Amino acid sequence: MPISLRMLTAACRLGVGHAIGAHVPTAMTLREAIVADVGSEGTVSPSSTRRLTEVHLIAARERALRLFAMTSTIFPEEWASREIVELTVTDASELAYHARRVIDLCGFHKRSFDLVDQTRFGLNPGQDITFVSDLHDALNRLHHAREFKFHWAILNQPKKIYLASQKELVVSFLEIGTDYRKMANISLFGVAISFLNSVIRAVKDEFPKYQF
Repeated sequence: MPISLRMLTAACRLGVGHAIGAHVPTAMTLREAIVADVGSEGTVSPSSTRRLTEVHLIAARERALRLFAMTSTIFPEEWASREIVELTVTDASELAYHARRVIDLCGFHKRSFDLVDQTRFGLNPGQDITFVSDLHDALNRLHHAREFKFHWAILNQPKKIYLASQKELVVSFLEIGTDYRKMANISLFGVAISFLNSVIRAVKDEFPKYQF
């Protein structure tokens, strides 16, 4: 089914349109770039698929980088707030949406990517947890989540950063439940690093002219 201009414009209103402007000719806005893809009879050229893919790539990479930074940061326990939880869950959900669209538009449905069952700082002592390992599975669960549980990990290291805090924490993983699937553990660091390393690499290999 051809992509309509309305669909493309809607996708570009996801908060990342400004980022793609840097990759189109000088003094050309994203709106002008989209219009340039439309033929005299209002049909959208094949390059509109590329433009749409680039939009989702930029959005997904932005969320993945934020998620990587969040899961790589050490927090004093006093900072373990609702705001951090909401920011992290929002980025994870939005990453899942945009990453799924990238995989769909690039035809990567059957491609294997780096496993997502790794954590940045490990787990709490005594925890024996099995994580979802497949990126496709993890993204689908995040996208279709109906409930979740947010998990911090207590960081145990010889030299503390926050001397006044009894505990130092890191963002660890989510337990995700969907309508049809039971709760499963998803490493947020694992999802972010898999997208940044293997999905982006696959896009660059298969579509070297894409700009993002």
